Amino acid sequence: MAEGWKSRTGFWRAGCGLAAAVLVLSLGAARAQSRLDMAPDPDQSRAEYERISQEITLSSERLAKLAADMATVKKDHASITAALIQSAMTEQKLGQDIEDIGAKLEGLKGDEQKIRASLAARRDVLAEVLAALQRMGLNPPPAILVKPEDALSSVRSAILLGAVVPELRQQTEILLVELKEQSRVTASIEAERARLTAAVAEQTAEKKRLGMLLEAKQKLEAETQTALAAEKQRSAALAAKAGSLKE
Repeated sequence: MAEGWKSRTGFWRAGCGLAAAVLVLSLGAARAQSRLDMAPDPDQSRAEYERISQEITLSSERLAKLAADMATVKKDHASITAALIQSAMTEQKLGQDIEDIGAKLEGLKGDEQKIRASLAARRDVLAEVLAALQRMGLNPPPAILVKPEDALSSVRSAILLGAVVPELRQQTEILLVELKEQSRVTASIEAERARLTAAVAEQTAEKKRLGMLLEAKQKLEAETQTALAAEKQRSAALAAKAGSLKE
């Protein structure tokens, strides 16, 4: 009976050992299969590497274009800045020219006062001119002693019509020369002042346009710089990822 018990015990121990061995082998096989499942697919890694390589190429092209854009923007910026400086110098010169014209106009006003004084001093001559024109049926304007242009018209008409007596003709001709010179210079100065005023208005508009253009260029430069920095960062990240896949 004791021998039978020992026989059964030995058989049971042998069975347990076999079961343990089978369990160990099963666990080892499962771990090995798990490692195989976790291993990267070579074909998939190769495809991912090629895709990233293409993105790196495109990123390099974008970097080159952004760098060229930045160079162009900076060049335009420098040109506009130089144009603004020249515009400021031109505007300053125009301002000085206008001041000079203003001074000339003031001088002409002084000349005008002198002519008026001369007209007032020659009332007898002008009275004769008026009388002569009236005798011929012409009515000079009553402001002849106030407005030099009216006096010029009346004196010229009197001389052309031969209405002035010989004794006063010389004095009348002197008045005519003075009035004609005054009219010519005044018209010339007024025209020049109008031209300079228009030039200043144009210069102001040009300065405003250049200022707006400069502001736009500065904004574009900042945007391009930001895009360039972002693209450099993206390119570096792609290069690092490609390096890890290559390993």
